[in-house]
Amino acid sequence: MLLTTSQKKEKDSMMETSKPIKRSQAIVPLSRDHHNGLLLCWKIRTGLKNNISIDRIAAYIIHVFDTELYEHFYQEEKYLFPLIPSDNPKNIQAHKEHISICNQINILRNKVTDKAALSIIADELEAHIRFEERDLFNYIEQHADTLKLETAGKLLQELHEISCIDNWDDEFWIKPQTK
Repeated sequence: MLLTTSQKKEKDSMMETSKPIKRSQAIVPLSRDHHNGLLLCWKIRTGLKNNISIDRIAAYIIHVFDTELYEHFYQEEKYLFPLIPSDNPKNIQAHKEHISICNQINILRNKVTDKAALSIIADELEAHIRFEERDLFNYIEQHADTLKLETAGKLLQELHEISCIDNWDDEFWIKPQTK
């Protein structure tokens, strides 16, 4: 089948958007964390789809937040976000999303939870990661002072050399626990 010129351009445009993003080495450690965050979203959704106990899923979410996500947010806010003006709308959005996700985790800690609350966490976290990867990080790479970005990257790399070991035994996303 022959494509028209406009169809070829549309196809080329779609191909461009599906290419992996070439990330600055300074930001790579945070992008790796984002992969783990997307995996968390998948695990939440898989648990919900398989009717796993809400308490089991919530306990895992809190564990991941305490052992990985909280530190990830801290590192972004301390080392990466200051590379652009604090009044920049992208910076403001990232901070607001961090606060919202933290608030959702606090709801879980207070045992106020249902399937909808878990879905909200998965949806908010995924949307936040997609925003950072597709928008914020690209903006920082283009607008931040190169030397400051490299310096931040070295600090982030050092902090990520000691990676979190996922020591959670209840792999509810693989198989339901039988009683």
